[in-house]
Amino acid sequence: MAPRFSESGVSRFDDRDMGAPRIRCEVGKRLSEQRDIGHNRWHPEVPPLIEIEPGGEVILEAPGYDDYQLQDNDNTNDVSTMDLTRVHPLAGPVAVRGAEPGDLLVVDLLELSPLSGVGYSCIIPEIGGILRDIYPEAYKSVWYMRGNVYAESRHIPGVRIPALPHPGVIGVAPSHEMLIQWNDREAATWTLRISPAAQEYTFRFLCQELCSRWATCILPKATGKPPGMPSRWMA
Repeated sequence: MAPRFSESGVSRFDDRDMGAPRIRCEVGKRLSEQRDIGHNRWHPEVPPLIEIEPGGEVILEAPGYDDYQLQDNDNTNDVSTMDLTRVHPLAGPVAVRGAEPGDLLVVDLLELSPLSGVGYSCIIPEIGGILRDIYPEAYKSVWYMRGNVYAESRHIPGVRIPALPHPGVIGVAPSHEMLIQWNDREAATWTLRISPAAQEYTFRFLCQELCSRWATCILPKATGKPPGMPSRWMA
């Protein structure tokens, strides 16, 4: 049987030392119980966890996208009762010494590896999206990493998928003014539905190979610096 990392709270890299500052996540523990590793809101008043020099390296470990709400079992109760206010926890923020509004932050992703050997695919009806009319019921499959090569699931027997971890979301802290703009924009588009033609384009776009194992992310910085804006932080 595959190791149940998500239940035991064991990281695959518990004793790993790469010679760089490390924000260490305790696997299986929700973000609210280890607030010294990250946050789950884009907000200018979230303080940085660490400050690095330009060109410096840091190891960031983040909880699973579900904040460890999903369980390694064969029912979907955890999917149906998921607290969406907890999803997508972010590691950081990281302050870059000397960065100012208007700069571009170039972030090289040197390595991407899952902390746990267990992963999940699921359909969450409450989230909606382009498939909610086709798949209205909750669904979950549990995947087990086999090294960093592929993953298998007992819920989809006979299928192997490539082990291609991704970093999730990377961005910089917004100013208070930009945060208001974001909220106004999202409120205006909340009820929009995606047309069939747009769905087809979206599927084709998502199926493209967007990046290799190593990637560079260039983050624009907001111009201007309203009071209290942490202009050099990223998460």
